Amino acid sequence: MKTTKSEVKTMAIGILFSPKAWRIAGPRNSNLYLAFARKSRFKVQKMAQLLGISQRQLQRDTQRFFGLKPRHWIKQQRLTAARNLLEEYGSVQRVSMRLGFKRLSHFSREFKLFHGVSPRQYLNRSLKRRFIAKVKAAASKAEFRG
Repeated sequence: MKTTKSEVKTMAIGILFSPKAWRIAGPRNSNLYLAFARKSRFKVQKMAQLLGISQRQLQRDTQRFFGLKPRHWIKQQRLTAARNLLEEYGSVQRVSMRLGFKRLSHFSREFKLFHGVSPRQYLNRSLKRRFIAKVKAAASKAEFRG
């Protein structure tokens, strides 16, 4: 998943003033947290380093802002990103590698636990939905012309 210019700018500001910016942003700016999670490749220790705070402080802050431990919040964000990346890339293996999973089987297991379907099933359903939408659009276009 690509980071937008505004996220990069927010990250730069956050890095310059990291501990304070992290606390001031709070839950109002979850994009800041997400940008740091992506930059850290969804690793708690690296995220804390990027923010210039301890892992314990990261744990306190994410618990206070999101009601989750950093590990759980990052896992949730990572698997949510996986769904979007599957639609973008169309390859389970590429998404697995992009999100930093060492094994495809681990990615598939985590994805299925989180979303209720395997990545392959999700991808097939997504492709099917897109195909049906295109057919309907073409049919309505043909009716409009006819």
